[in-house]
Amino acid sequence: MNLVDSSGWLEYFALSSAKLSHELNLPMADSIILATARSFKAILWTQDLHFANFPDVEYISLGGIEVIQNSVAKILQKGNSRIKI
Repeated sequence: MNLVDSSGWLEYFALSSAKLSHELNLPMADSIILATARSFKAILWTQDLHFANFPDVEYISLGGIEVIQNSVAKILQKGNSRIKI
């Protein structure tokens, strides 16, 4: 098995995650999750309080289905065409 990443992607990803972890004072695991979402231009939905104040993350407080419905409505109002209901 060849574990060498000849494209340099692994090094870039590891460095960008470490940079996010340091700059945003996030645990490394959280920075990997955030870096992954950002690299795919994906919406990160989470109940992890570490992400509560990030503009590109949809934080859902522990509050039930009403909170989730309101969050989806908020994203739809932003004009995100990737979400269909």
